[in-house]
Amino acid sequence: MNELPRTFKLVIIWLLIGTAVFLAVLWFESAQNKSSFSVTDNVIEIKRARDGHYHWSGDINGHQITFLIDTGASMTSIPQSLAEKAQLPVVGRVTFNTANGTTRNNVVRGNLNLEGGVQMDNLRMGVLPDHSGQALLGMDVIGKLHMTQTEGIIRFER
Repeated sequence: MNELPRTFKLVIIWLLIGTAVFLAVLWFESAQNKSSFSVTDNVIEIKRARDGHYHWSGDINGHQITFLIDTGASMTSIPQSLAEKAQLPVVGRVTFNTANGTTRNNVVRGNLNLEGGVQMDNLRMGVLPDHSGQALLGMDVIGKLHMTQTEGIIRFER
């Protein structure tokens, strides 16, 4: 009966150690997947992250978000939870052809501000179910900037 408190204490200690290690790994992975970002004159440079993608931070109507730059996406798309939180007006519906098949979702309008001073007012954006992943920065935005890509760096000229 005397061993129960000692065993219980050991279990709690190991659970705390395991939780700390788990949180440290999550933080490390998150930090590693961020793209390096710099602005010089009118050139924005984004280095490829360790996950192999390019990420660009910004906001929609003041709500922070990090986009995955997707040159294969014709329309910028955001998660449904962000569209609801930012109270973006629904202006229609659109059919998306994705790697996972065809889906029909809402289209909303909002103001996009990207790190480095890129702004798009009243931008039409597709709304994706929250389980479908990250926000995508599509060619409707990227195509308005002069873009070059070499050796793991994308450069945008404003």
